[in-house]
Amino acid sequence: MNDSQNTHSYDQDQKRNSSIGRTPPSREDRLAVYSMLTGGVGILFTCCFPSGAAFGIFGIVLALMSRSASEAKEKRFNQQAVVGIILSVVALLLTCFLCYAFVQYFSVLKAFRDPVIGPQMREENPQLYNVLMQVENLFRLYYSQ
Repeated sequence: MNDSQNTHSYDQDQKRNSSIGRTPPSREDRLAVYSMLTGGVGILFTCCFPSGAAFGIFGIVLALMSRSASEAKEKRFNQQAVVGIILSVVALLLTCFLCYAFVQYFSVLKAFRDPVIGPQMREENPQLYNVLMQVENLFRLYYSQ
């Protein structure tokens, strides 16, 4: 085959693909997919308090924007927007739970170290005290490197 025949068949394939009529995604669809992605990233970043919460809030805002970008008379959330809202809410809840758990951990640790009630708490809960000290030592080892 010569080069002119190869070019000709390539041009015909391109015309055939363009005749399928694939339209680019609408603004509503793009925002819904972005909402879904930011919700997933928010779940991944739940251990980093401000990041997980920020991605979760941003995912909800994007889902709401996708609904308002709809051109239909009856505005609804499409499936990607619903998944984005669910993932974003899960990211927010996980971030809040981890923040609460850290606050509780450090308040219990502070109570064990209190000079007034600390000795009594250590006598009543020696196993809990040992576990807390082990966790604290792991944190120190991890962050000292």
